[in-house]
Amino acid sequence: MSNNFYRSDIWVKSAQGQAIAGAQVYVCTQPANTTSVPPSPLASIFSDNLGMNPITQPIQCDGFGHVNFYALPGLYTVVVAYNNVIQNIYPDQSLGGVGTAGTGSTVFETNGVVNPVQSTLNIQGSGTVSVTADSLGNIIIAGQGGTPSYSTPGQGGFWSAGYPQTLPNGSSTTTGTVSPTPNQVTVYQFSLPFNITINRVSAYVSGGIGGSTVNVGIYSGDGNTKLLDHNFSSASNGKVTGTLGSSVTLQAGVIYYFAQTSSNGSVNMVVVAETGEYNVLESILNTNGNRIAQAANAASGGVLPATLGTLTPDSSSIPMAAVFFEP
Repeated sequence: MSNNFYRSDIWVKSAQGQAIAGAQVYVCTQPANTTSVPPSPLASIFSDNLGMNPITQPIQCDGFGHVNFYALPGLYTVVVAYNNVIQNIYPDQSLGGVGTAGTGSTVFETNGVVNPVQSTLNIQGSGTVSVTADSLGNIIIAGQGGTPSYSTPGQGGFWSAGYPQTLPNGSSTTTGTVSPTPNQVTVYQFSLPFNITINRVSAYVSGGIGGSTVNVGIYSGDGNTKLLDHNFSSASNGKVTGTLGSSVTLQAGVIYYFAQTSSNGSVNMVVVAETGEYNVLESILNTNGNRIAQAANAASGGVLPATLGTLTPDSSSIPMAAVFFEP
């Protein structure tokens, strides 16, 4: 978009109204130093509205005491001199509708500097920074910071509370009860080093109970927003997998909670193995926060609660189900 230049016309007259031919007019940006001739800093002014023909300052008044010029929108200080002696100083001269502070007029600035174009403010993204506008007048600026993003089926993924894909290597899994108390929700705090859009969820039932269900989900870090809720039938043993009704995108470096529950306290699944000092490690994790906890709100009818409610540090050493989330 081209810049918009605005015209200014100035007439220099004596106190008696006589035009002062040959008066010198300087146009400065603000704040201006007006203690000497020429004043400074001199603004860029032009003889045309496209800004193609610069004018060298000072501008000499014609026989009518008149000068004109074009400049970008902004606030300027105009200095009038005669025979290189300053006669008058006019600060805060507006071009393009730019107002002075306190007048209520909008002034567009960037890092405290008045934007050269005041008629338009166009915020643009660049590189990994995206800029979008919603319907409520908000500008949303999001930066990926070079973080890899996985959204292609078969690429990337993570286990349960943010564990990397390589978790199953070795003897790091076993079987266990995911919810000794029916419908009790246990959560595990996590964050991811990458962005990912989840479309599928998979797990393994090792001790199914007819008519029972297992729910796994993901909540926001404050527990007030349920982002994902997937229901597995646990009527029989084996791999259980499903496609989400709508994809869920998680952002790198953001805190989330992985949640699990079962409608029957005897359902077993493949879980992340507990170490011999699991209780000690869990107590360390919960020293300054609820990183492994039970939620006050329970599941019902095969659906996780809308919010977690108050979190209480886990005291039952409930193992975390090995659930794989993938694009």
